[in-house]
Amino acid sequence: MRLFFPFATVLRAWGCLLAVGGMPLTGVCAAELQSFHALYTVRTAGLEVGQLERRLTLAPAGHYRFTSDLRPTGLAALLRDAGEAEISEGEINANEVRPLDYTFLRHAGGKHKSQKVRFDRRDGKALFSDKAGSTALIFRGRVLDKLSYQLALMRDLSHATTALDYVVADDRQLRSYHLQRVGEETVAIQNRAVIAQKIVYARAGTQRQTTLWCAAEYGYLPVKIAYQDEHGKVTVATLIPSPTASP
Repeated sequence: MRLFFPFATVLRAWGCLLAVGGMPLTGVCAAELQSFHALYTVRTAGLEVGQLERRLTLAPAGHYRFTSDLRPTGLAALLRDAGEAEISEGEINANEVRPLDYTFLRHAGGKHKSQKVRFDRRDGKALFSDKAGSTALIFRGRVLDKLSYQLALMRDLSHATTALDYVVADDRQLRSYHLQRVGEETVAIQNRAVIAQKIVYARAGTQRQTTLWCAAEYGYLPVKIAYQDEHGKVTVATLIPSPTASP
């Protein structure tokens, strides 16, 4: 029973995903990225199947560490021992997010998968490595990993950047992600109305689609994420604000 891993696909597609209890949203309203700790509840077919935790830690010298941890809850946790983690480390300066190292880890039913990407900025190479071996791809300009491009999206929204286009190192390929703004909507977050920009990422020739609602009052952190798979099944992640946190 795939009660848990449909949302793992969300993470790969937006890498989405793209990004909350115990969540001090320290300074997320600022135009520049701030450290944060966030937790989502993940539901499919009306059932809670997991939690997604995100944590961004910024150092004074401009270094960042961005982690994502997806784990099953409730019945899904009883039926399957599974989990998925991502780590992106790099630099953030006034103009861009520059990942240096990315790690992806997943375990499910006794099976394990891992992949690492190292970005050689001097030579313009993305170095992929996993159990199948190593691959180097040449790149120019801004290239991101499947986690750090979510930080780039938050920055771009906060700066009112018109084009939301990203090149992402994804499974031994450099993929172009084109995200579209489709207006503003009000999202209910624990009985509180939050105004958010609706962002859509769709792959041509498939029903797969990721929709993000990014709220300015939370520094454009997504407050809701919906993923539709190739069969039309929808999985939704919703922000869980801390009772003591204020936007």
